[in-house]
Amino acid sequence: MAAKLKCAKCGAEVDTPKHCKRPMHVEKVAGSDKLVCWMGADCGTAEVPMHCGAPMVEAGE
Repeated sequence: MAAKLKCAKCGAEVDTPKHCKRPMHVEKVAGSDKLVCWMGADCGTAEVPMHCGAPMVEAGE
């Protein structure tokens, strides 16, 4: 799991939000990319942050 989210356009990085005390990860939920708890979408989801007008990606992608 990535511990950072990165802007694909400018390279800015932010810490990945946590849920259940662990970093969330990007996963498709109902056809859209969401941040998902390590325990699954039923436990917790959040919107992927935007930067430079585009959704951020997990660092290392």
